[in-house]
Amino acid sequence: MKAILILFFFLPALSFATSDLTDAIFQCELIKDDKERLACFDEEIKVLGENMYGDEDDWLSGDAAVEYITPFLKMWSPSKVELDGKVLTIVLPQDKVTDKIYTSIIQTGLCGSVYMGDKKWNGIGDVVVLNQHEHQGWIFEGSYEDCEDLGKLSGKKFDQSLMSMSRLK
Repeated sequence: MKAILILFFFLPALSFATSDLTDAIFQCELIKDDKERLACFDEEIKVLGENMYGDEDDWLSGDAAVEYITPFLKMWSPSKVELDGKVLTIVLPQDKVTDKIYTSIIQTGLCGSVYMGDKKWNGIGDVVVLNQHEHQGWIFEGSYEDCEDLGKLSGKKFDQSLMSMSRLK
């Protein structure tokens, strides 16, 4: 019964799948052993999800990634958000970028685009958060995947993990 419910739950999504995947799903239904059938469904559903969610080629990169991330930074009123190569530079209107400001902009701004957004981005190596004079700040040596990992943490564990991926500028 559980296998049938899983199948009917994902039937609308099958229109996005290839005919090979559709055939594979229906082949799972022919398996007599419940555990093997459920394992087959689990595997095919995983493949279906990967096909629907897209691969690395579907991710935003370059200017499109910056355009997507920038609204998540709005509350800090950055005077500049630009990508040079793989380095994203965010210039803030403060004289000094404290560790609290830096943590906030990475946690809620940059990584907020991962937790609260609906798109994926890549092609960004370092994220440099600078003061208004562009002489002091922090560098985040993380990625989209690091933001996903940070999103699973809170409190001191978050802070420690973030700082292990950061350095002063």
